[in-house]
Amino acid sequence: QIIDAVKASGLRGRGGAAFPTGVKWSFMPRNSPVQKYLVCNSDESDRAPVMTAISCATTRMR
Repeated sequence: QIIDAVKASGLRGRGGAAFPTGVKWSFMPRNSPVQKYLVCNSDESDRAPVMTAISCATTRMR
């Protein structure tokens, strides 16, 4: 249900390609008997690295 809600929201990644987040999350297997983790890449290679640090520090979902 969460992935469907994210897809419906139109949320896109912050990278240059602005890839749809819901589509990316849908690549993860559903109903797996093994616990899975979603990892966020917080690479600071952008010209404004402060934005990533602020976003990671203030985001409540971790």
